Amino acid sequence: MGVPRPVEEGIIIRPDDVTPSSPDMDVIGVCNPGAVLHVDEHGNEKIILLLRVIERTNSEFKRHIASPQAINKPGEKFNVRWEWDRAGKDARIDGPGSLITIELEERIRPTFISHLRLATSIDGINFKVSEKPSFYPEYSYENYGIEDARITKLSHALDVEGTHYKYLISYVAVSNHHDVCTAFTVTNDFKKFVRLPAKNPDIAFFAPSKDVVVFPKKFTNPRTGRNEFVALTRPTGSAGYMVPSIFLSYSTDLVHWGDHKLLIKGDEKGHVGGGPAPIECSDGWLILDHQHRYLKSGSKEYVGRAFIVDKENPLKILKKSDEFLEPHLRFHTKAIVNNVTFPSGAFIKDDKLFVYTGENDVAIGVHIYDLDEFMKFLEPVE
Repeated sequence: MGVPRPVEEGIIIRPDDVTPSSPDMDVIGVCNPGAVLHVDEHGNEKIILLLRVIERTNSEFKRHIASPQAINKPGEKFNVRWEWDRAGKDARIDGPGSLITIELEERIRPTFISHLRLATSIDGINFKVSEKPSFYPEYSYENYGIEDARITKLSHALDVEGTHYKYLISYVAVSNHHDVCTAFTVTNDFKKFVRLPAKNPDIAFFAPSKDVVVFPKKFTNPRTGRNEFVALTRPTGSAGYMVPSIFLSYSTDLVHWGDHKLLIKGDEKGHVGGGPAPIECSDGWLILDHQHRYLKSGSKEYVGRAFIVDKENPLKILKKSDEFLEPHLRFHTKAIVNNVTFPSGAFIKDDKLFVYTGENDVAIGVHIYDLDEFMKFLEPVE
């Protein structure tokens, strides 16, 4: 079948392009951006990215390891307290140097903390990154950080306490209270955000839950017959009986979710998860996912695939592709996680498909395809 060739691609944002939140922190990674075409109050079209910015303390304490915790409250500036544990005696580094195992507490802590940062562009390649955090931890369910925004431009504005919002954003909320969960916020301008539920913000999907992406429009729930919100979800069971897979979940209010239906199943190659918000096109809804693939060498990599589901029935897959995104972009920043290309933002503009990816958890790439050529890459599902 071959792979669709981008008309342009490359690394567009690196850690050095992002100003640290405070003098005592360094930016060690910028990745997994949500993306959307936005028209501002003056009628000007801009491309918006919400970047995940990963920071670590630049302070040193010999033979100790630092872990962060956001301590600000709603309405306050981003404020992080760093806690130190004795290396080797009370704590040890696990994984890719990003997690600490706390021996006495039988749990882990991160050595970094993430927030979301606004970046804007006219051409989708050259971005101006805000100098300050745009969306950052304010509640206990976020005290270890906010990660991986997915932006949905709603077909009908959402009424929240009398104000209508055009954009719904899902994000990963990490904490020592709820572990790794998914929450929602809304905005019109990417400057002011309102977490949901507005009167009592809280998580929407309990741990472990990531890669939640909401469709721009409502669909008929086959069980209730009502028009409801639909999301791609990726529950991860602790027993390990099933490879983590993509489900469709239904909700009337974005708070209570149910009627979960399997859509894209993980397999022997590895688990799968949702990418950007689904994009409506002539053939249906374009869905990009990522697959955590095991290689013959024993190593792992993240790759991207594409699917088309029916315009009125998102449970019906019409077309699908093989992997079209694989880790191959060259850059010199040290990886946090190796062999990763992670599609998290996409839109169609001027008959081109723009796909934004996190690369090795440290940089952001763009891959621009001719839309007609890209669609030829997908084959009908029998």
